[in-house]
Formats: sequence, structure tokens, C-alpha cells
Amino acid sequence: MQKKYKIYYSDKFYWKVSQIRDYIFYKLQNPIASYNFKIKLKKTISILNYFPQAGPKFLNTEYRYLILNHWLILYKIQNNIVKISEIISSKQDLSSIY
Repeated sequence: MQKKYKIYYSDKFYWKVSQIRDYIFYKLQNPIASYNFKIKLKKTISILNYFPQAGPKFLNTEYRYLILNHWLILYKIQNNIVKISEIISSKQDLSSIY
């Protein structure tokens, strides 16, 4: 099966993922969990290469989301491009995000 959609990541997404991984690695002192988070994140997002509408709509916005543990990966679809904009904790007040 050929990929239909390209995936682009925002700087904010990269920064937040880096913060999450550093927290797991250094604060929790769990390098294996940090590595596993990275692998699971890549695997979850890879679904969007073929099925960009896999995630439901995020509140009443143009964004969609995927779930990874207690994290929400926010993205939007424009033509044949999936733009990953942010990763947020599902434990925070989601109504104030967008």
C-alpha cells in the first residue's frame, strides 16, 4: 500500500515531546520508559500516513486527535498533508486549549 499523506510536525510538538521524554528519563529516572514512549508515539502517528481521519474531531475545532496513554496528539488535515501541531495531557482542562 502506498502512502497517501505526508506528515509534518510543528516546532511546538517537537519541543513538548522532548520535554516529556526528558521528564521520563531524568526526573523519573526511567530511560527504558522514555525510549518506549518514543517508539509508541512513532507507531501511533504512523497510522495517519494511510488513515488521516482515524482520529475524532477535537471539541468543535478543525483539529483531530489520536490517543497515546493519557496524551492527546492534535493534528489537522490539509489536502494530502497531516500537520501534527501539539501533544497535550488529557488530564488538563481541554476546553482552554483551542
